[in-house]
Amino acid sequence: MIRLSAPSGMSVYLRATRQHVETGEWQTLGTGTGFVVFSDSRSYLVTNWHVLTGRDPLTDEQIGSSSAKPSRLEAHVIVESEADQRLGKVRYDLQLYDDQGRARWLVHPTLGRAVDVVAFEFGPSYPARAEDFMPYDATEPEDPAAFTPTSEVSIVGYPFDLDQRIDLPVWTRASIATEPELDFEGKPCFLVDARARSGQSGSPVIAYWTPERTKLTQRGNIQIGSAESWELLGIYSGRITDTSDLGRVWKREAIRAVLEGGTVDDYAFD
Repeated sequence: MIRLSAPSGMSVYLRATRQHVETGEWQTLGTGTGFVVFSDSRSYLVTNWHVLTGRDPLTDEQIGSSSAKPSRLEAHVIVESEADQRLGKVRYDLQLYDDQGRARWLVHPTLGRAVDVVAFEFGPSYPARAEDFMPYDATEPEDPAAFTPTSEVSIVGYPFDLDQRIDLPVWTRASIATEPELDFEGKPCFLVDARARSGQSGSPVIAYWTPERTKLTQRGNIQIGSAESWELLGIYSGRITDTSDLGRVWKREAIRAVLEGGTVDDYAFD
């Protein structure tokens, strides 16, 4: 029997697409990663704003070679069969805009698109059952793990459109590069040093412990578990410059703010 680390089944491969006016074919404009979080009995896909739009969230300038805006997001969610506990994938086609061309996702309640985090609800239009998902917990742990600069974390996502060749995400090792308790550039994020690449935007950033690894908490407790464990620290949104391995991680608190008090983005499709 093959044993997998649980977080390998929790990242969602994303493909941003738009229908060609003349041929009717759906064209891929970009790829990324996301993950599912439950909040207030609802299921949300969490990813980056720029993954949905193909635009820089601060300037609205295009990212990549295409100037077209995606209108649909393919979300390839890993699910576990109740019958035999095998993993498979279910594809959800998420319409990013309503009939009036208005965005259907939530952004940060006070900072808006300045926080590159969005939440898209799996609503009644999508036959998604909560039990089908393997979600992350974005709530604050009672006694969270302690982290400092150089602490090792993992970015779990799909670089270089790798979902076409493998079924599960890639784990990229990263080290925290700024003080995680402080806000980098005055925003709820910190930096990591990692060899992350295109497609990993929107990936969950986690701390992961195997049974033999020791976990130190902020209260000074030392925990050694009998099973694997993990803690969601935030969401990766890409390198801060093209020539740097330093990348931005939006904190868990930013994700919670979008889920608990987020507003519908005023972005429009054209």
